[in-house]
Amino acid sequence: MAALRIEVDGVGLVTVNLDGMHLLHVSVGSSLHEEAPAGLEVHGGTYGDGVNGHRIWVSDKLLMPGQSVKVSLIECDGPFDEGQTMREMFPEEESEEFDFTMTDARAAELRARPRLRNSFSMKVEKSSGPRCSVDSDPQNDQFTFMVLWDQTRPLQARLSVRTYCFEDVIARQIGNDHLRDTLAVGESVTCLVA
Repeated sequence: MAALRIEVDGVGLVTVNLDGMHLLHVSVGSSLHEEAPAGLEVHGGTYGDGVNGHRIWVSDKLLMPGQSVKVSLIECDGPFDEGQTMREMFPEEESEEFDFTMTDARAAELRARPRLRNSFSMKVEKSSGPRCSVDSDPQNDQFTFMVLWDQTRPLQARLSVRTYCFEDVIARQIGNDHLRDTLAVGESVTCLVA
Protein backbone atom coordinates (compact mmCIF):
# COMPACT_ATOMS: atom_id res chain seq x y z
CA MET A 1 0.00 0.00 0.00
CA ALA A 2 1.10 3.59 -0.62
CA ALA A 3 2.69 5.58 2.19
CA LEU A 4 4.56 8.83 2.68
CA ARG A 5 7.87 8.58 4.53
CA ILE A 6 9.43 11.71 6.01
CA GLU A 7 13.11 11.77 7.00
CA VAL A 8 15.18 14.52 8.60
CA ASP A 9 18.92 14.38 7.87
CA GLY A 10 18.56 10.81 6.59
CA VAL A 11 16.83 9.52 9.74
CA GLY A 12 13.23 8.29 9.46
CA LEU A 13 10.84 10.55 11.35
CA VAL A 14 7.40 9.19 10.37
CA THR A 15 5.83 6.84 7.85
CA VAL A 16 2.14 7.49 7.20
CA ASN A 17 -0.18 4.86 5.72
CA LEU A 18 -2.30 6.54 3.02
CA ASP A 19 -4.87 3.71 2.86
CA GLY A 20 -8.26 5.14 3.84
CA MET A 21 -6.95 8.72 4.10
CA HIS A 22 -8.45 11.70 2.30
CA LEU A 23 -5.37 13.90 2.36
CA LEU A 24 -1.91 14.31 3.84
CA HIS A 25 0.00 17.60 3.96
CA VAL A 26 3.76 17.89 4.53
CA SER A 27 5.34 21.34 4.62
CA VAL A 28 8.52 23.16 5.49
CA GLY A 29 8.07 26.87 5.93
CA SER A 30 9.71 29.95 7.31
CA SER A 31 9.51 33.70 7.43
CA LEU A 32 11.98 36.47 8.12
CA HIS A 33 9.46 37.55 10.76
CA GLU A 34 10.21 34.41 12.83
CA GLU A 35 13.38 33.59 14.76
CA ALA A 36 13.34 29.90 13.78
CA PRO A 37 15.07 29.16 10.45
CA ALA A 38 12.24 26.79 9.44
CA GLY A 39 9.55 24.47 10.78
CA LEU A 40 8.22 21.09 9.61
CA GLU A 41 4.52 20.14 9.72
CA VAL A 42 2.86 16.82 8.85
CA HIS A 43 -0.92 16.50 9.19
CA GLY A 44 -3.99 15.16 7.42
CA GLY A 45 -6.80 12.69 7.88
CA THR A 46 -10.20 11.48 6.86
CA TYR A 47 -13.03 13.97 6.47
CA GLY A 48 -16.68 13.84 5.49
CA ASP A 49 -20.24 14.29 6.67
CA GLY A 50 -19.94 14.53 10.44
CA VAL A 51 -16.48 12.95 10.37
CA ASN A 52 -13.31 14.79 11.36
CA GLY A 53 -10.46 12.34 11.53
CA HIS A 54 -7.78 15.03 11.50
CA ARG A 55 -4.43 13.79 12.81
CA ILE A 56 -1.04 15.40 13.40
CA TRP A 57 2.22 13.53 12.97
CA VAL A 58 4.63 16.46 13.30
CA SER A 59 3.82 19.92 14.65
CA ASP A 60 6.21 22.81 14.11
CA LYS A 61 9.43 20.78 14.35
CA LEU A 62 12.33 23.23 14.41
CA LEU A 63 14.77 22.90 11.52
CA MET A 64 18.19 24.54 11.61
CA PRO A 65 20.35 25.69 8.68
CA GLY A 66 21.98 22.70 7.02
CA GLN A 67 19.16 20.28 7.88
CA SER A 68 17.29 18.48 5.13
CA VAL A 69 13.81 16.99 4.92
CA LYS A 70 13.19 14.14 2.48
CA VAL A 71 9.64 13.13 1.51
CA SER A 72 9.20 9.81 -0.32
CA LEU A 73 6.06 8.28 -1.83
CA ILE A 74 6.57 4.56 -1.36
CA GLU A 75 4.90 1.16 -1.34
CA CYS A 76 5.13 -0.11 2.22
CA ASP A 77 3.48 -2.70 4.49
CA GLY A 78 4.47 -0.90 7.70
CA PRO A 79 5.17 -0.23 10.41
CA PHE A 80 3.23 3.02 10.30
CA ASP A 81 2.98 5.96 12.67
CA GLU A 82 -0.57 6.69 13.84
CA GLY A 83 -0.29 10.40 14.58
CA GLN A 84 -2.37 12.16 17.22
CA THR A 85 -5.59 14.12 17.35
CA MET A 86 -5.51 17.81 18.31
CA ARG A 87 -6.81 16.92 21.79
CA GLU A 88 -4.13 14.26 22.25
CA MET A 89 -1.34 16.55 21.08
CA PHE A 90 -2.52 19.67 22.92
CA PRO A 91 -4.64 18.43 25.87
CA GLU A 92 -4.44 21.70 27.81
CA GLU A 93 -5.67 23.87 24.95
CA GLU A 94 -9.34 24.49 24.31
CA SER A 95 -10.52 23.60 20.84
CA GLU A 96 -11.74 26.66 19.00
CA GLU A 97 -12.51 27.60 15.45
CA PHE A 98 -10.18 30.23 14.00
CA ASP A 99 -11.70 32.92 11.84
CA PHE A 100 -9.42 33.41 8.82
CA THR A 101 -11.27 36.51 7.59
CA MET A 102 -8.77 39.22 6.67
CA THR A 103 -9.82 42.36 8.52
CA ASP A 104 -8.18 45.79 8.40
CA ALA A 105 -6.91 45.22 11.96
CA ARG A 106 -5.40 41.84 11.07
CA ALA A 107 -3.77 43.31 7.94
CA ALA A 108 -2.27 46.15 10.01
CA GLU A 109 -0.98 43.63 12.55
CA LEU A 110 0.73 41.61 9.80
CA ARG A 111 2.30 44.69 8.22
CA ALA A 112 3.66 45.81 11.61
CA ARG A 113 5.52 42.56 12.34
CA PRO A 114 9.27 43.21 12.52
CA ARG A 115 11.81 41.15 10.60
CA LEU A 116 13.83 39.03 13.02
CA ARG A 117 16.28 37.61 10.47
CA ASN A 118 18.09 39.03 7.45
CA SER A 119 17.63 36.28 4.89
CA PHE A 120 16.75 32.68 4.11
CA SER A 121 17.77 30.19 1.48
CA MET A 122 16.27 26.84 0.52
CA LYS A 123 17.26 24.22 -2.02
CA VAL A 124 14.78 21.62 -3.31
CA GLU A 125 15.68 18.63 -5.45
CA LYS A 126 13.43 15.88 -6.77
CA SER A 127 14.96 12.40 -7.15
CA SER A 128 14.09 12.25 -10.83
CA GLY A 129 14.72 15.69 -12.15
CA PRO A 130 13.57 19.18 -11.22
CA ARG A 131 15.40 21.25 -8.67
CA CYS A 132 15.29 24.85 -7.54
CA SER A 133 16.98 27.26 -5.15
CA VAL A 134 15.05 30.01 -3.41
CA ASP A 135 16.47 33.04 -1.62
CA SER A 136 14.64 35.79 0.19
CA ASP A 137 14.53 39.27 -1.27
CA PRO A 138 12.89 42.53 -0.18
CA GLN A 139 9.53 41.40 -1.61
CA ASN A 140 9.62 37.67 -0.79
CA ASP A 141 10.21 37.21 2.92
CA GLN A 142 8.41 33.88 3.45
CA PHE A 143 8.68 30.44 1.85
CA THR A 144 6.75 27.19 1.77
CA PHE A 145 7.87 23.82 0.46
CA MET A 146 4.84 21.51 0.32
CA VAL A 147 3.97 17.95 -0.61
CA LEU A 148 0.22 17.33 -0.76
CA TRP A 149 -1.29 13.89 -1.29
CA ASP A 150 -5.03 13.35 -1.69
CA GLN A 151 -7.31 10.42 -2.41
CA THR A 152 -8.19 11.59 -5.92
CA ARG A 153 -4.69 10.59 -7.11
CA PRO A 154 -3.68 7.77 -4.77
CA LEU A 155 -0.38 6.98 -6.52
CA GLN A 156 0.78 10.57 -6.86
CA ALA A 157 1.49 13.57 -4.65
CA ARG A 158 1.73 17.23 -5.65
CA LEU A 159 4.89 19.18 -4.94
CA SER A 160 5.24 22.95 -4.77
CA VAL A 161 7.79 25.57 -3.72
CA ARG A 162 6.52 29.09 -3.19
CA THR A 163 7.73 32.45 -1.87
CA TYR A 164 5.44 35.24 -0.80
CA CYS A 165 5.00 38.23 1.52
CA PHE A 166 2.29 39.56 3.85
CA GLU A 167 0.78 41.64 1.05
CA ASP A 168 0.17 38.38 -0.85
CA VAL A 169 -1.52 36.91 2.24
CA ILE A 170 -3.64 40.03 2.74
CA ALA A 171 -4.70 40.03 -0.93
CA ARG A 172 -5.30 36.24 -0.82
CA GLN A 173 -2.74 35.69 -3.57
CA ILE A 174 -0.48 32.65 -3.70
CA GLY A 175 2.83 34.47 -4.20
CA ASN A 176 5.53 33.24 -6.56
CA ASP A 177 5.74 29.65 -7.76
CA HIS A 178 9.29 28.34 -8.09
CA LEU A 179 8.47 24.68 -8.64
CA ARG A 180 5.31 22.71 -9.35
CA ASP A 181 5.56 19.00 -10.01
CA THR A 182 4.30 15.62 -8.89
CA LEU A 183 5.81 12.66 -7.07
CA ALA A 184 5.01 9.17 -8.29
CA VAL A 185 5.43 6.03 -6.19
CA GLY A 186 9.15 5.39 -5.86
CA GLU A 187 10.12 9.07 -6.14
CA SER A 188 11.28 11.46 -3.45
CA VAL A 189 12.01 15.14 -2.96
CA THR A 190 14.51 16.74 -0.59
CA CYS A 191 14.33 20.23 0.90
CA LEU A 192 17.54 21.67 2.35
CA VAL A 193 17.28 24.66 4.69
CA ALA A 194 20.40 26.71 3.97
